[in-house]
Amino acid sequence: MNEWEWVEWIASQVGPPPRPVRTTWQEDATVWREGARWCVFSVDQLVEDVHFRRSWCSLEVVGYKAVLRAVSDVWVQGARPRYLWVALQVPPDGDLDSLQALYRGVLQACRDMGAYLAGGDTIRDTRWGLVVSVLGYTRTPLSRRGARPGASVWLTGPVGWAGLGVALLERWHQDGRPVPLAEHISEILVADEWPTLLHRVVERAVEAILRPRLPVRWHRWAARHAAAAIDISDGLLIDLWRLLQVNGVGAELDETALEPDETFRAVCQEVGRDPWDMVFRGGEDYAWIVVLPPEVSKPPFAGARRIGRVVAEPVGEIRLRTRDGRLVSLTPAGWDHLAGPGGLPGQEQVAEEEVSLWVAETDGASLGNPGPSGYGFVIRDAFGRVRHTESGYIGFATNNVAEYTAILRALRWLRSAGVDGVEIRTDSELTVYQLLGLYEVRSRRLQPLYAEVRRLLSEFRTWRIVHVPREWNQEADRLARQGARRRA
Repeated sequence: MNEWEWVEWIASQVGPPPRPVRTTWQEDATVWREGARWCVFSVDQLVEDVHFRRSWCSLEVVGYKAVLRAVSDVWVQGARPRYLWVALQVPPDGDLDSLQALYRGVLQACRDMGAYLAGGDTIRDTRWGLVVSVLGYTRTPLSRRGARPGASVWLTGPVGWAGLGVALLERWHQDGRPVPLAEHISEILVADEWPTLLHRVVERAVEAILRPRLPVRWHRWAARHAAAAIDISDGLLIDLWRLLQVNGVGAELDETALEPDETFRAVCQEVGRDPWDMVFRGGEDYAWIVVLPPEVSKPPFAGARRIGRVVAEPVGEIRLRTRDGRLVSLTPAGWDHLAGPGGLPGQEQVAEEEVSLWVAETDGASLGNPGPSGYGFVIRDAFGRVRHTESGYIGFATNNVAEYTAILRALRWLRSAGVDGVEIRTDSELTVYQLLGLYEVRSRRLQPLYAEVRRLLSEFRTWRIVHVPREWNQEADRLARQGARRRA
């Protein structure tokens, strides 16, 4: 079961809303009419070890972030937040100083958003948590409904940065760095000898997860001109899919409009995360997806990006138009609390004991594609020492089959060696995105290989797969070509 199925079940039980209520359960907030204005009400929660760790930042930052998350659902429906209520859960070590620090953040966010803290509740619990309720008003409400074929799809700001921030904070958390981590970034970067060029990029990523910038200046313009909108809290793909579902349409995205820059890619490489995975599934960005009808050409805001268009069919399907003009189906994965993280980068469940990752550098080669094919891989232990290399001929096959075969053979060797954690490195973007669930596997020849690789990966305590540039994978490439030439 996932969140969408759960919401659908609730909606089926409560029945249609009463006459004053405009929205359904599939919206970010509830909207109802009172005289000449519309009321917009939303509830959101922020829980320790689900949405944040205490090691990441001060409680003041946590309080501020909790309010921003909650008011985002009101802003994106065209309303200005006016009143807030906070239900707080306090752990046993939560003293007066901690409570005051938390509420300093809550109150500052209220002032910045122009809202009034009207009440709340407090209980003891095992960890920190906040449930924030928000009431706002508007004369022109906006919803997820209204997207029609031919409309353009826009982003109000960058995506993927918050997911990258989580990956960085989680890495430092597991390394036992000084806390709160957000206040020691500079010394961590110096100690780890990060290139100076990337320092600001790292700081931007951490800021994106801890203090997201809401596109509040959009709310009035979007309410007047947009056909539909949704904020990106669970990931670009899954939130776009939710919008498409309620409208019975599909979407085509443009690869060139979403492509991450080189500095973003460099930081992703440092923390072992795929940059496209961050863009598609990172979540917590709180930028908005805004759908504009054909007669509205362009938003009057800097940073706005047209990332695609709405299409009639396939309904609910998101496809990526690549640089060479191909259309590739994308799996609408992202954060789902009932289904699990869905492979969300940086937010996987952390093992109770640290697992050392061995690295498998893999590659496949086909002389003709299809043609005589081979595989190759290099296994390195957690200290970077080469422990095994292998090369082999697999017969007449495609390059994609060779890529999967290389990963499959590497995983089998690792399991036989008793390794618990692995990082797969390959220069095949297609293979990475398929194994991460971003692309569907439609080839009948690949499906059995894909299923076997996924089965083997499930036997490891922890695993990840990373796309690397071809020049970083030269030894595996040499081995794969060597294997292909054995029968060529």
